[in-house]
Amino acid sequence: MAQLKSYLDLYKLLPQTNCKKCGLPACLAFAAAAMRGQKPLSACKDLDPEVRDELAQELGQAADPNEEMMRALAPLKAKVAEVDLADKAAQIGCTHNGKHLILKCLGKDFTVDPSGELASQCHVNPWLAEPMLNYVSLGQGKDPVGRWVLLRELPGGEDWHRLFSQRCEKPLQKVIDEHRDLMEWVIDIFGAQPVEEEGSAELGVVLWPLPKLPLLIRYWPPEDGMESTLNLCFDATATDNVPINSIYTLGVGLLTMLEKIAQTHDT
Repeated sequence: MAQLKSYLDLYKLLPQTNCKKCGLPACLAFAAAAMRGQKPLSACKDLDPEVRDELAQELGQAADPNEEMMRALAPLKAKVAEVDLADKAAQIGCTHNGKHLILKCLGKDFTVDPSGELASQCHVNPWLAEPMLNYVSLGQGKDPVGRWVLLRELPGGEDWHRLFSQRCEKPLQKVIDEHRDLMEWVIDIFGAQPVEEEGSAELGVVLWPLPKLPLLIRYWPPEDGMESTLNLCFDATATDNVPINSIYTLGVGLLTMLEKIAQTHDT
């Protein structure tokens, strides 16, 4: 590919449809903004992904993380393709309709076909797709025992808990600080179960990201000058059903969804 010396060089590689999907009125304006670092190349949805990645490297722009994750799902889909979905369904708390495995994630139905492709009436969040595929191929179908633990208390969790706190728990705490009714939205949208303890200020909800993998959000509002506190807890059997890295990914996927919900309710 020719070296980009000016925005005109980039413009020649764009679809030149002036579709405005990037938020700018024309492809020429987008090319100029991208060259100045004001727009990521990922904002052009009609640009070939391979071309976009190559151009992004030349411009020093990181690739779209969602697209990178979707490409990373290919080997996980291959593992699912080796699984007898009809036999596996009952073991992991799913159903089978004769062709597809049907898995519930946050109260919504997702189908998994024999090749490992995921589909749903709602958007397939790539951050949730990775744990779902690992759940189907690796899950032992261990039933929850009702003992809640922090991520660092799970096998292998010690290596992940600092990143999990920074990338998931603290951002989620901030979102709930700014949107106190978010827990009610979670109950309404995802069919979460409220957890209440008499005499405690704690707000809690239990969600089911995967059929045998519940997740507990525990939140204590700020009080008497003290900051709020938030923990995400998992059943002690969590790593019997998905690897620890998938649990981390699951938390980030949930955060991404809740951030979008909060933004939607702001408008």
